[in-house]
Amino acid sequence: MYCMTELVESKFEKKADGSLIEKFVKKGFIEGVKTKTLKRWFDATGELAEIITEGEETFITVKQSNHTVCSHGIIKAFHYHKKQIDVWYCPLGLIQVVLYDTRKESKSFGQTNVFFLGERNPLVILIPAGVAHGYHVLSNEPAHL
Repeated sequence: MYCMTELVESKFEKKADGSLIEKFVKKGFIEGVKTKTLKRWFDATGELAEIITEGEETFITVKQSNHTVCSHGIIKAFHYHKKQIDVWYCPLGLIQVVLYDTRKESKSFGQTNVFFLGERNPLVILIPAGVAHGYHVLSNEPAHL
């Protein structure tokens, strides 16, 4: 429900009698998009989760780190970076993330991916340069990104 691990696209085909039939075609992630589901460890003192670790697909050399908090219903519209790669994680709240591949040279040009990130679905997403991205806060409480 919260993370799409298998993406599908709905297509309609015309049968010989002229009626339409809906078919679902499997699609993969946008080229270069990487995800990691976080493992969490609990004990009497609390909880621990490693967000990024060197050597993993979602690890990049950090040049800037941001923290933002947005209220329920807020939509941060699409934008993309020419050179910057983003790594997103939402530890509190729930957001719907939409990615759109604007890179004409990409195998996945024009493709869209949708993910749900939040405390109940601890997921890290690596967003390549040239992939437009935005999010919508779905939780009633503020979401942290």
